Amino acid sequence: MKLSIPLISSVMTLGTLLVDTVHAGGWVASCNVPKTKYGGDTYEIKAYCKNKKGEYKWSTVNLDRCIANQDGIMVPRLNGGFSGSCDRRSLGNPNNLYTAECRTIKGGWDYRKSTLDMNTFMTNVDGVLKCDSW
Repeated sequence: MKLSIPLISSVMTLGTLLVDTVHAGGWVASCNVPKTKYGGDTYEIKAYCKNKKGEYKWSTVNLDRCIANQDGIMVPRLNGGFSGSCDRRSLGNPNNLYTAECRTIKGGWDYRKSTLDMNTFMTNVDGVLKCDSW
């Protein structure tokens, strides 16, 4: 069976795209000692992440750039700014579960407890923790 060069090239390109896509999420497998911190007006997650050389380095992500409050439920969203309407934030066990009490659309003191699996939308890219839900 003979395959043409363009067909082989197309299959290789598709394979590369699939490999790049499969790594989305799953940061917990290659990052250790995750913790959250409040610094001024930002809520961050900091973790010790492995790079391609096998070395670990600290990486930090501002969670307001990754999470939104949608009627009391935290959801992954670019520049979501969740911290303005969610309180009592904590990183649970397992380390990928982030919990907060978030204000609903009713406003006032109407809050809902919400837990978000950050392993589904955060990725370690060569030792750098990133949000990739969008």
